[in-house]
Amino acid sequence: MGVTMKTLGTRLGLVLALTISGCSTSSKPEVALFAETASFDITAGKMDRLMVGVSDKDGNSLTGGSVTFRLRSAEADGDAWGQPIDASYLPVPGRPASDAATPSLTAPSVAVGVYSTGPTEIPTAGIWEIQVDAGDLGKAQAAFTASNEPQALAVGAPAPASVHPVLSTPGVKPSQLDSLALDATELSAITDPELHRVTIADALAKQQPIVVVVATPAYCTSQFCGPLVDVLRDLQPSFPDVAFVHLEVFPEGYEKAVGTAAAQWIAQGGVPEGQGNEPWVFLVDKTGKVKKRWDNVLDVAELKEALGSL
Repeated sequence: MGVTMKTLGTRLGLVLALTISGCSTSSKPEVALFAETASFDITAGKMDRLMVGVSDKDGNSLTGGSVTFRLRSAEADGDAWGQPIDASYLPVPGRPASDAATPSLTAPSVAVGVYSTGPTEIPTAGIWEIQVDAGDLGKAQAAFTASNEPQALAVGAPAPASVHPVLSTPGVKPSQLDSLALDATELSAITDPELHRVTIADALAKQQPIVVVVATPAYCTSQFCGPLVDVLRDLQPSFPDVAFVHLEVFPEGYEKAVGTAAAQWIAQGGVPEGQGNEPWVFLVDKTGKVKKRWDNVLDVAELKEALGSL
């Protein structure tokens, strides 16, 4: 699963790769840490979570344990940081995970992930700075923009009755279903057929719960990449009464327009060609309302819990 777009802060040119030295009272060598906002679609008010990825100059990822976030308006003077917010390690689904009790720097082949809060209040729209405190390893800062209105479909919103290509659609090309099948000519190349058997419109008509993953698996440019579509494909048999649907972001090819169905979920305000934050996972209940949504890095345990409570 790939994140082909930059995070919201990066996309707006707002990520600050600010370095703060590690703790000088320790005998450990100083470490330069860099933070990147991993959350998409940050809005003023209460958010379910706020995610930040942390790495060093060599591309190692900070993983395991927990860290502390602090927020302040970009217009704040001095060190006017807010109260500490706990953030726990969240592994990227399908990638190696850390079970360490404290944060450590690991090569991506060993572990990769982000740090995620619980429900967090963003006081106002505007530009915000976030500080990540990793204890003896040091601190890092990044910036993000909080908007007044969400770009992607919000929790509680009615799910759009999206009509999109599926395996049974006459003349459908494999690449319209999954970018991994870009050069394929046969539908047998689709490795996740169970995610392409029913349209969202049909599942809503049947009053089925739906898991919608909006993703373009072939185009992975972020350190938070993971085989998310594969993870959901493997989860699907455990929930046979739930419709699992994969919407390819770029059914006409990378750098083309976001597909109509995908845009209904992730780009309600419109999006230029070749842009659109992804991946997203949405859980729709039997009433057709969005019950939960996860941007960028899916919390698999949370999804399973939510599916079990339907």
